[in-house]
Amino acid sequence: ETIWVSITAIGGLAEVARALITPDSIKIQNKLKSEYLKKPFSYIYNFTNRQVNFNTLQAILTGNAMGDFLIDKSDVRLENGSWVVSGAKANLDYKLLFNTLLKVSETNLNDAKSGQALKVTYTDYQKLNESLFPGSLKINTLSGAKKINIDLQYVKIDGNVPVEFPFTVPKRYTLVNN
Repeated sequence: ETIWVSITAIGGLAEVARALITPDSIKIQNKLKSEYLKKPFSYIYNFTNRQVNFNTLQAILTGNAMGDFLIDKSDVRLENGSWVVSGAKANLDYKLLFNTLLKVSETNLNDAKSGQALKVTYTDYQKLNESLFPGSLKINTLSGAKKINIDLQYVKIDGNVPVEFPFTVPKRYTLVNN
């Protein structure tokens, strides 16, 4: 299982960053600053709840509902034309909103005890093979005093195809240790 991410600028003409995420590690190259980051997957817990695992992250990036929160104990209701699934698991409150296509339009995870919150909003679903994939998403995360806001616009989407992105770090790159 691997999540490959290539971040481009200028309408997809120039790659500015590349990431490789596995259940064990996170590797990121910042091509603009000639830096790279190599951390265990647990590094993301600096920015989100410990219940966010590799599969949860993959669901967030692909616009799929997180299976860990689609459980019998969840509250399911129709609210303003959208289906809402909400509840609590351990210290984490969750709320998923589904659009008329029954795809996730918003995900909210809140851990009040640790002061962490994550909100992801999905728009512009497109057909990909036999399923739907979000064309864009907004990720807002809060962990204590740390805030991260990310707007992602998918330019090219391929699913379940063999992909080879070399992830070799040039020797001139500096390792970031934060």
